Amino acid sequence: MDLSYDVLINGQPGTAAVVACDNDGSGEADSFSITLSSGYSAGGSLGGGDIQLEKWPPGWQ
Repeated sequence: MDLSYDVLINGQPGTAAVVACDNDGSGEADSFSITLSSGYSAGGSLGGGDIQLEKWPPGWQ
């Protein structure tokens, strides 16, 4: 799942891109990343828990 948002970064307009990957049912191989237009990024595999991707709510694209 890829999402992009308009955000404020230190009070300045920017964008944030979020990627979440539900790679298996147990959550062991699930991963995520967050990238800001400022150049900051973070992400990796989950240390615990499980990403579960559901259907989009009405009106979401």
